[in-house]
Amino acid sequence: MNSHDTPRPTVPTPAPRVAGGAVRPAGRHATNITLGQYLVEMTNAALAAITAGEKAKDITQGAAKLAKALNTLAEELADAHHLDPRLIAQVQSLAEDVGRMEGLARTASTACDTAVVTAVQAAQQTGRTYQADLDAMADGGTAHASAATHHQ
Repeated sequence: MNSHDTPRPTVPTPAPRVAGGAVRPAGRHATNITLGQYLVEMTNAALAAITAGEKAKDITQGAAKLAKALNTLAEELADAHHLDPRLIAQVQSLAEDVGRMEGLARTASTACDTAVVTAVQAAQQTGRTYQADLDAMADGGTAHASAATHHQ
């Protein structure tokens, strides 16, 4: 490592003061999203996952019906008609493909259920943590939270 690669110590910038003398955190400490915005985003994520999960369940049910109908058709074609076996094989192959689609839709539905639970848990935990920070700031008489790692 040469002298140009050596990290230079940074000098903390004083936080700007707002009306009443309160200290506002320096710009690099500010976040791009508020707690309220985060909670709305997590709620929207949960709602989107619910909607997607419902669609996946509908696809699962539809695919199961279609696969059953195709299998029935393949059996009827094989029993009642003298058709080229390649046609019957193609109908059976299509039924298998639809069966795989059913499995994928079921997996998607399960993943959506997991996403809903995860989004709700993340929002709840963030809210609890944020409230603990607010309580600690109030107990300590400070206007803003700060972490030691911000100043190292």
